[in-house]
Amino acid sequence: MKQGVAQRLIDFAKDYAVQQKSKAIRLDVSIHNTPAISLYEKSGYRHVGTVDLSLGYEHLIWFKLYELIFMKLQSILQSPESLKNQIRYVL
Repeated sequence: MKQGVAQRLIDFAKDYAVQQKSKAIRLDVSIHNTPAISLYEKSGYRHVGTVDLSLGYEHLIWFKLYELIFMKLQSILQSPESLKNQIRYVL
């Protein structure tokens, strides 16, 4: 029975990071945890690499790294003029 707890935690972490003016959030997830990987990707996190975290457990060797970067979004939200300039550049 899904109750959306994981999504609420992801949303809370994002809101808190933005309030704290964090530049990014990085999440490490076992390559076998497909529900979490799906949630992270659905929530806008970008896969940036796969690493061995050397935890010493055979089933926990490889981890995918996901990042959600805020700095650009924060600067756009603080400066509407910056957003206008970026839109003009794209057009």
